[in-house]
Amino acid sequence: MNIIKQERKKKNSQENQKLKINFLSVKINKTIEIVIVPKKSNKDFIYKNVAIDLDEKLILKILSSRYENVFITTISSENDLKELSIRKPDLVFSGVKYFYFNNKIIWLNDFLEDFGIKYIVSSSSALQNEFNKNKAKKIMQKTKVKTADFFLSFPGKHPSESSLPLKFPLFIKPLTGGNSRGVDFNSIVYNYASFKAKVLDIKLNQNLPSLVETYLSGKEYSVGIFEDNTSGNLIAMPIEIIVEKNINGHCILDFNVKKMIKKK
Repeated sequence: MNIIKQERKKKNSQENQKLKINFLSVKINKTIEIVIVPKKSNKDFIYKNVAIDLDEKLILKILSSRYENVFITTISSENDLKELSIRKPDLVFSGVKYFYFNNKIIWLNDFLEDFGIKYIVSSSSALQNEFNKNKAKKIMQKTKVKTADFFLSFPGKHPSESSLPLKFPLFIKPLTGGNSRGVDFNSIVYNYASFKAKVLDIKLNQNLPSLVETYLSGKEYSVGIFEDNTSGNLIAMPIEIIVEKNINGHCILDFNVKKMIKKK
């Protein structure tokens, strides 16, 4: 009897596996467009209108395994946007914040909403809030979300160690921007000389003031928050980011690490 039960269990497991494979092999008949901006010849060019520098070819490969029609769309003009609205895909996937055509800013999410196109893009208000890290942290504080203590600095603002509002170690990054630009192995500082050097580095290379935080060691997570367009419910999807230690023995998701990950 036990042998018969085991055989039945094995057969049911195999049938369930076949059903799962068949289900995954059937593609969903939907159209998704991955919207990007034209690529510059300078790979280190900073796209101020791009929130997330996506690997569009990898996303195309992933989405094409489950959806019938997936395309990469490069928007070079306002007419390209109009053609996108005419095609009206089922979903737009993009890391672009806005486009600048004919001396005006066109926020991608606002444009898509005007034409009733669903999208995976942050709203213009959210993007404007997160772009300035000082503003973003103050919003977090106002809503009682814990965030590291911080202050702003630039060359000459804090002429001595005693003028610093916080104690070492500190973490220093540019006030605005994304993709960890301006963050490197020198971003964690333990003394005033290193503090001055990093603040000057950010001013010279990014032309920005610095956001200086109390350094918090520990695990690093990236959290995506999605809103269900029917119920309005928010879903948080955290992903732990694990990187190797740098030459100073710290695990930091800096600009060069992100570049290496993208190349892989």
